[in-house]
Amino acid sequence: MYKWIIFDLDGTLCDSLEDIKNALNSALNYFGYKANYTYQDAKKFIGSGAKVLVERALLKFDSNLSKLDEVLDKYNEIYHKTSMNNLKLFNNVEEVLLKLRNYNFKLGVLSNKPHQDTTKIINTILPGIFDFVQGQVVNVKTKPSKDAILNVCNLYNIKLEEILYVGDMINDMQLCQNSGIDFCLCKFGYDTTNSLNDYKYKIDDFNELIKILIN
Repeated sequence: MYKWIIFDLDGTLCDSLEDIKNALNSALNYFGYKANYTYQDAKKFIGSGAKVLVERALLKFDSNLSKLDEVLDKYNEIYHKTSMNNLKLFNNVEEVLLKLRNYNFKLGVLSNKPHQDTTKIINTILPGIFDFVQGQVVNVKTKPSKDAILNVCNLYNIKLEEILYVGDMINDMQLCQNSGIDFCLCKFGYDTTNSLNDYKYKIDDFNELIKILIN
């Protein structure tokens, strides 16, 4: 049924929140804001790319967002250097991905994380597994815009009906709604709203993908 299994990154393949939280606090503190956000705070901020992440965090200290671009640049600088410090794969991720490859599924990553950080992480923790890795790039709208998925379809000659998208956040569900592709929800991910109710499949452990895709 599916030829391509395309994955979100943060909250789906790996837990990156500790490094995101630390970089966010460091960037804010560099400008004197005395930030002390927690892991749970960071979980509420992520999902829409680095700029929105920083904007949500900065609002507590600067309602006018007067230093948004400066804090964003500092965050990107810090995070790019520290994105691997505490990062870890979720249970069974590598084993399941290798099984899917053995069954001739094509695999991709589509994330709202900046492209250089997305590729750095994947090339370090899951090298050689994916057929493409795509993060946020200039002039392509991020999830939940269907442009995000249409861009990779055009680049890699993929048909929408061939895709199962696997993710954990509202933007992932809305991407699938907007583009008409099937969605698999990772319940172990970062969603804090408990409002994700439009999905074809739901998994509590990565291993369950095998039961869905391989009969």
